[in-house]
Amino acid sequence: MAPLASSGGFKHGAVAAPAQGKTTILRQVLLRFLNTVPNSTAFVHDVSGRRAQYPGLLWGRVDTFKARGGFLPGDPRCVVFRGEEEPIENVAELALDPRQVLPAGAPSGPSMLVADEIEYACTEGTNRLRKEARPVRQVFTIGRRRGASGLWSCQLLQYVPISVFGLSTSISLGNSPEPALEYMEAKLRVPHQVVELLPKLDVGEFVLYRPGFGASLDVYKFPVTP
Repeated sequence: MAPLASSGGFKHGAVAAPAQGKTTILRQVLLRFLNTVPNSTAFVHDVSGRRAQYPGLLWGRVDTFKARGGFLPGDPRCVVFRGEEEPIENVAELALDPRQVLPAGAPSGPSMLVADEIEYACTEGTNRLRKEARPVRQVFTIGRRRGASGLWSCQLLQYVPISVFGLSTSISLGNSPEPALEYMEAKLRVPHQVVELLPKLDVGEFVLYRPGFGASLDVYKFPVTP
């Protein structure tokens, strides 16, 4: 997470079958970001589960959050937009320019977009970003210049936009179904030794993959919490 300290942007994803610990990883990174990076803000698009999976203000729509005045003095600097009602691109726009929802005169530091289930930015059934989802792409392409970081999760790599995958700093790979394994090796050239290891991983176990740099066979264990 070194780029965070210099506002350089940090992009990390987590890919695994359901209930394998993806959200636990993203939540831990998010908390570290908020607790260690001065004047940071975070914007979460949370579509999974029956209750909020991330800490922060719970909200429904971006427009009503803006109408409220955004973050008020004393608020945690993280807002979680729950459900599918709010398009992810509207949340990404806040991460690209958090000043629009900060109190007047408040310092604006690095920001973070958390895209829980990144496929909601895509045309249904594909890994192609919707035209309207341009702000999501910008978090990963020009976000570094704006001090914006991105976290994302997905159950199947074949539904992760290529731009998001290729520009991620690192990706945690966990136990995944057969179609995802085939795609990793054939299309994304994830090393065979890594693909072979993934079905053997237990809940909360992941290996770290860095696009363009390969992967380690070291297994990292995260205590999974509900």
